[in-house]
Amino acid sequence: MKEIQKTFLQENKIKKSKSAKIGSVLLIVSAILPCIDVVFKRYVPGMDTLKDSQGVLVTVDIWLVTLFISPALILLAVSFRPNPKLYFFPLLTSFYSGTVYFSPILGGKVDFLKVNSWTFFIVSAAGALLYMWLLKYIRWLRLDENASDHFKNDLKEEIKRLKQENEQLKSNKHQI
Repeated sequence: MKEIQKTFLQENKIKKSKSAKIGSVLLIVSAILPCIDVVFKRYVPGMDTLKDSQGVLVTVDIWLVTLFISPALILLAVSFRPNPKLYFFPLLTSFYSGTVYFSPILGGKVDFLKVNSWTFFIVSAAGALLYMWLLKYIRWLRLDENASDHFKNDLKEEIKRLKQENEQLKSNKHQI
């Protein structure tokens, strides 16, 4: 069990290489991207009323585009082996975006930086933390299973070796 804990802690060590930093930046950018529409609403006058050719708000178009780009950045970041704790931020953004998107269907409306927005944000953060804990638990189970498999294989090899040694001793005893 101590070896599993040691392996688990070694796998959780944060690598401080250039590629890990690039991956970490990509994760943070993927978390910030879906919030760009709010920045446009706040700093570009008239952006909150501007509509595209189909009558959809341009900020909604921007939000949807960034929601599609964000997973691609996350997949790219994975190849750089970023700090695993930073996966929390894209998860938080995804949960929050989901609650904002589905809240009108459930009869609510989320207004950015209002009380209900902060409530959804806190619930999303709790959901992201639970999800991260679940991933950590799954990794722990995998390590435990691997350790168990290694133990079984080692035990089989040891029993096989002892049988061979026993057969050798028996044959040596008959020769004497």
